[in-house]
Amino acid sequence: AQVQKSITAKDADAPGGYLADELARRLGRDRTWLVDWPDDCKDANDVLTKHGGAKVRECVEAARPYPVTGLFTFEQFEHDIDRLYREGVEETHSTGWPAVDLLAKVPARRGLLWIVTGVPGGGKSEWIDALCVNLAKAQGWRTAFCSFENPPDLHAAKLIEKYLEMPFWEGPRPRMGEADLARGKAFIAEHFPLIRANDESPTLDWLFDKMRAVVVRHGVRVLVIDPYNELEHRRPQGMTETEYVSDMLGRMRRFAYAHGCQVILVAHPAKMRRRDDGTLPVPGLYDISGSANFANKADFGITVHRDLKTGRTTISVRKCRFKHLGKIGEAELEYDVATGCYRPYRKAGVS
Repeated sequence: AQVQKSITAKDADAPGGYLADELARRLGRDRTWLVDWPDDCKDANDVLTKHGGAKVRECVEAARPYPVTGLFTFEQFEHDIDRLYREGVEETHSTGWPAVDLLAKVPARRGLLWIVTGVPGGGKSEWIDALCVNLAKAQGWRTAFCSFENPPDLHAAKLIEKYLEMPFWEGPRPRMGEADLARGKAFIAEHFPLIRANDESPTLDWLFDKMRAVVVRHGVRVLVIDPYNELEHRRPQGMTETEYVSDMLGRMRRFAYAHGCQVILVAHPAKMRRRDDGTLPVPGLYDISGSANFANKADFGITVHRDLKTGRTTISVRKCRFKHLGKIGEAELEYDVATGCYRPYRKAGVS
């Protein structure tokens, strides 16, 4: 008859551990229970000699299931449950804009998958850069940018502008000086490592290898992939695009959860028809090219849209998985072209 339950009473030493692992492998980890002896005992004979037969029986009856990857009980999360009960909702950090904080808060420890979309030139990359600069200034967080459309020198200029709140370029307002530039370069060197594909193909496996490495080496708390469509997607034969996108986003979300990182993925919308006045409509998450899973899999789903005439930028939170971290709604910011910074929006004539 097939073994339904195997109880392994191993010696409390390294060889005993190896034996228990091999027995579990052969008999089946899901059918294996392990006996734990008291701290002052190596094996069953020690327990019998020091504590008597009743203690041996007690230990065998209290055998615990052999650990199986991916299987848990709520008892293993008891500390987290108690902390949530006693301390309330988890600690969060400000985005840097009070109006946006009403809709989306950045969790201090929990990793999330953020999907950000918007029309070309709508400010989504600029806003993400500003968000990461805010987190670096306020919390000391490091962000790794995998930014395919930004050459390093031009990206550095944008980040330094946002950090110093001073123009990088000559213009109607005084640009930063050499000393300011040096201070800005030191700041971005400390807080913003880069993931770049030079002669390599930027496949998903390549990306995840680099993401794991940059978390370990630099301790980054935010990972930005901008944009999704610049990755080299090698869809397995027989897999639909919808299935592929679902698998990819699932991997990204699991990475975020496992490493306590905010993974921010920029995804372009499908080609949209212009209105009669020539303007483009504001896209939603279901307008992203490729799959509805961009909406379904996101923890936060955000649209960034800038009015080119007024500089008003609307941050629309279209999806928030956890109600204690935010809600659906819109926040308005004002984009300063000279510095790339975002500030609270003020209507014309209102001080």
